[in-house]
Amino acid sequence: MALLYCSKCVLPNTRPNLNFDGSGNNCNCATKEKKDAIDWTTREAKFMDLVLHIKRKQCQYDCVIPVSGGKDSTWQVMKAIEFGLKPLCITWRSPVRTDIGNENLQNLISLGVDHIDFSINPSVEKKFALEAFEKKGSPVIPMHMAIHALPLKFALAFKIPMVLWGENSAFEYGGDDQELKGFEITKEWIKKYGVTNNTVASDWESELLSKNDLWPYTLPEEAFDKSSKIKGVFLGQFFKWDPVEVFEQSTPKFTRIGLKR
Repeated sequence: MALLYCSKCVLPNTRPNLNFDGSGNNCNCATKEKKDAIDWTTREAKFMDLVLHIKRKQCQYDCVIPVSGGKDSTWQVMKAIEFGLKPLCITWRSPVRTDIGNENLQNLISLGVDHIDFSINPSVEKKFALEAFEKKGSPVIPMHMAIHALPLKFALAFKIPMVLWGENSAFEYGGDDQELKGFEITKEWIKKYGVTNNTVASDWESELLSKNDLWPYTLPEEAFDKSSKIKGVFLGQFFKWDPVEVFEQSTPKFTRIGLKR
């Protein structure tokens, strides 16, 4: 297979869910033209309506934000605070965290938020990562399962009405499922675009990994019920997602190698 690069987003055809047109020059990404055609003023007003609806619930926290401390989650927190939301930030703690990564996470917390750093039993993580690598060639499947499951679990446990995700990758970086390119995250979206190789936690139950072991990776079904009081939305569907702008806006609180502001 020839290696192709999109002339618009420069991503290669090795990226999952990218499909190229007949010319082989352009993929199904969200181009500048597509984004410019969206009425972002109306989208922002829609977000403001959502904020007002959430604030009327008078919960201890208005939303959960999954965070790593990088530019994207820093921007998400800044945006939430700008609109008067009180977030609870949740981090799946990676087995290894660099000094710079830790500093960036501390910078995010210093914006003025409560934060939970969730560590999973390292022996379970090792077993799961090895199983995922041997069976699917991808040791990061457990990480992505935990990243999606834990924020929903905490939202339910603390009765927090909204989980605020970043960009919708089905829209931004290639996807042909129009119903999955919208505002809300669904089980179907997570299975296809959540980097889990189309698997869910229960698919990995075995003598090595019990159902209890896999609890941190298991999506809570009640979060997706029609009667659920939890809403998971993509911030990038309300505001034009521009990675450069996101970086520049979060730079005062973001540290790079060789750059500290």
